[in-house]
Amino acid sequence: RTHMSAPPMKSPCIQYCFYNYDENLCMGCGRSLEEINDWRSYTDTQKEEKIKECKKRLNILNNDSSNSQETSEGG
Repeated sequence: RTHMSAPPMKSPCIQYCFYNYDENLCMGCGRSLEEINDWRSYTDTQKEEKIKECKKRLNILNNDSSNSQETSEGG
């Protein structure tokens, strides 16, 4: 009888790799170069936390960029 384990957690990579060096993160997945490099060494719990952090980062960046566009366009 074989032990059934959960499949490994997937990377948050969406195949849109554009690194924003000003923000120190990939604009596709929201990870830093360090997080991208270390991804395979993280536990599933660490990966879940990193994914949450990445989503927050991207949301903040997206909100900031849309706010600055409105301001520059006269709102």
